[in-house]
Amino acid sequence: IYLSGGCSKSIELKRLIEDRVVDIPVEVVNPFAGINYSEKAFDSEYLEYVAPLMAVVVGLALRRTGDK
Repeated sequence: IYLSGGCSKSIELKRLIEDRVVDIPVEVVNPFAGINYSEKAFDSEYLEYVAPLMAVVVGLALRRTGDK
């Protein structure tokens, strides 16, 4: 299960879902994981902090003209 959005930042929610609800691994989404970026231009700690909030934004940014 992948969590994204503001609630995914709650460590207790992740642990609760893993332990009590589904008994399978739960991971917080990091849409920047496969994207190369300049660490001089972008603060890696900040990107890690906002990553779960940026799933839709990164997905839209990766689209090409004509994608539906």
